[in-house]
Amino acid sequence: MVQRQHDALSQIAEFSAFQYRQMLLSVEQALALDPLLLAVVLPDQLACNDLLRRRADNHPFISAILAISRDGTVRCASAGQGLGINLSDRAYFRDALATDRFVVGEPVVARPVPRLVAPVALRLAGVDPVRGGGMEPVVIAAALALDGFVSRLQELAGGLGLAAASRNLVRIVDARGVVMSDPLMPDRRGSVAPFWHEGSSEGEQRAVGREFDGRDIALAISRQLPGGLFVVVAAPIDAITVEANRRLWGSVMVALASLLAGLGLAFLVVRRLILQPLGSLTEAAHVLKSGASDISLSSHRFIGELADLQREPDPVPWTLGWVTRPWAWPQARVGGVVRVG
Repeated sequence: MVQRQHDALSQIAEFSAFQYRQMLLSVEQALALDPLLLAVVLPDQLACNDLLRRRADNHPFISAILAISRDGTVRCASAGQGLGINLSDRAYFRDALATDRFVVGEPVVARPVPRLVAPVALRLAGVDPVRGGGMEPVVIAAALALDGFVSRLQELAGGLGLAAASRNLVRIVDARGVVMSDPLMPDRRGSVAPFWHEGSSEGEQRAVGREFDGRDIALAISRQLPGGLFVVVAAPIDAITVEANRRLWGSVMVALASLLAGLGLAFLVVRRLILQPLGSLTEAAHVLKSGASDISLSSHRFIGELADLQREPDPVPWTLGWVTRPWAWPQARVGGVVRVG
């Protein structure tokens, strides 16, 4: 049962990694705003905020979008927060500004609201009009809504039947094991997962670790995702083994019932074929000892040596008892009845 669950968890981890890459493609498309439209609304902060807010609301896995000028200043934001702050020190911003490709940054603590986010960025060339009639690029950055993405993964995993969704714990952690997303326990975001250890590596498929509450869990870790993240899929060991324990106890009960039935049958056989004949022979011996002349042993089936005792031959003539008791000479055996006299 544990091995099969490990295999299922590994499938979910790989499936989650694929879905994460698909999600990034959709985010990239969402950030690819029309340069002409952005150039028109950029000077109007309210109109620019509204444009970014509508774009963020239309994507389930984007929590916020920022438009950042070449010098790192936030020009407008979907949430209307952080306007005017400078993000020129952010690696994802510098990487996006230096290239025309979609950049997935490593987790950072957001400003001005201090929370851990997974940033992405895309440069739009020739958008920001400057003095002198020139145009400068604008970097469109977004923070990913990882909790919503993880919740969606949980639903998809359950729908695919890879494992019972109610028993799976899907999380996203960074390379240090810091929890980036845990929809079931949001307060654990930013904490180092206890199941993460120094040996946890890319593509680790089979491992056993400990949950925050001390429970043992089986887990599978996806290959490293863009931005240095990992999807970790776990299931409590006790939830995995409950079915195995049920089957084990079922087998034990069947074995115990079979044993009791065998012992009962053996007792009946022994009682019928051995104990009752022995009792009859013992009773016959007591009757003979009391001086009775008629003994019947035909009511029971005798086997083996007991049958030989039932057919005991007549006393030989040279025995002392035969000599001293001449009245015992005439003897006959008919139908298991011994007549003496």
